[in-house]
Amino acid sequence: MRPSMMSESENYFFALIEQMLPQGYRLVPQVPFAVILSPRKGRKYTSRFNRISAKRADYCICRESRLSVFPFFLLETVAVIELDDRSHRRRDRVKRDNFINKICAKCGLPMLRFELKPGKKPDYDEREIYKRIISAIR
Repeated sequence: MRPSMMSESENYFFALIEQMLPQGYRLVPQVPFAVILSPRKGRKYTSRFNRISAKRADYCICRESRLSVFPFFLLETVAVIELDDRSHRRRDRVKRDNFINKICAKCGLPMLRFELKPGKKPDYDEREIYKRIISAIR
């Protein structure tokens, strides 16, 4: 069993983003794209579903919607965050990233990409990250 769902750098970035989100928003890690996106029904449904089912978003920013049965709520995905480390320069990862970018754009779902910096406490431009996140969810 892995000690954590996320690497040290991903955990740091998660905590950084989570504190930036306005009330009523949540950050959810490691979300399968098949949960966020649904291919059109039709004869190519299975092949389209298979193309997204094994892929995961690093994080989803979700807006809470309270249900009439307190304390339950729904989460609506309003943006996807991908952290790009060195592996995203590989040809297969570039192809995967382009595919995901295209699908999110087609669905009108903002895709935010940030360079993942190594280490326990990497140096990020927090002001820039905050501006991009708020712009994506408004």
